[in-house]
Amino acid sequence: MAIEEQKDKRISVFDRIIGFMPKFYVIGTILIFVYTLVAMARLGIQTLKNPEETTVPAPPVSQGFEHTLISLIIEPIVTSEFYQIIFNTLFLYLVWILLFLLAPIAFYRLKHFKFF
Repeated sequence: MAIEEQKDKRISVFDRIIGFMPKFYVIGTILIFVYTLVAMARLGIQTLKNPEETTVPAPPVSQGFEHTLISLIIEPIVTSEFYQIIFNTLFLYLVWILLFLLAPIAFYRLKHFKFF
């Protein structure tokens, strides 16, 4: 009896969207990491072709202190293209996770919403 009732029950559009969401999430996650791998491969190829262009010029020395915390730690991270790719990936993945955590919570009460 239970199988016959499930066959007769119509699947709503909302149920179809809910069923598609995990697949969409996985596809988006894969695309983010493929973007990262492609960007890193392009950077690696660019570095192999022109190794002299990839070196970062030394920043001008300020008066007083030659080396500050910013010039020693923060500046190499900010100017490195490799770290920029990693931080872009982390940001995109964080937004992707938040989208799939917060959007279902926001629309949870709309489960029984009817237009007419």
